[in-house]
Amino acid sequence: LTVGQQQQQQAVILPDPSSAVLQVDALTGELQPRAVLDREQLVSTCVAVRVADGQFSAVATVCVALANINDNEPVFDAAWGRTLTVPENTVRAQLLHVSAT
Repeated sequence: LTVGQQQQQQAVILPDPSSAVLQVDALTGELQPRAVLDREQLVSTCVAVRVADGQFSAVATVCVALANINDNEPVFDAAWGRTLTVPENTVRAQLLHVSAT
């Protein structure tokens, strides 16, 4: 940039912006997902971003790693009853075995 002149910078994802799972705001350079990202389907992704101001340009590779959050509720086996009975004076009895997926 020339001192005293401020040129507008523009950012774009290379080589094909529509093929990436991320999108970049051309004016601010802010990266955002195109849709909700699910770590079970995508652990990480990398995109090349080019920023240009009309005179100069630069390309950087941006990699995003998705954090694993518990977004799926466990499903319990409904076969067990809701009432547990333990005989009096029983020691070390197995009270319950829960299976969840």
